[in-house]
Order: sequence, then C-alpha cells, then structure tokens
Amino acid sequence: MSGEYADQTPEVDLGRTQILFRQPTGLKTF
Repeated sequence: MSGEYADQTPEVDLGRTQILFRQPTGLKTF
C-alpha cells in the first residue's frame, strides 16, 4: 500500500460509513 492510499484511508472509511448509515443497501454492497 502506498502512502497515498494510507492518507486516503480515513476519508474513504468515513465516506463508506456514511453511505452505510444512509443507505441500508450499502451493507450488502460492502
């Protein structure tokens, strides 16, 4: 994993969490 990915990990994690909370279907996609 490159440093760029590590830097984006927190942002992507938060974005995915919000999608999961907003859209129940996200759980299946996850």
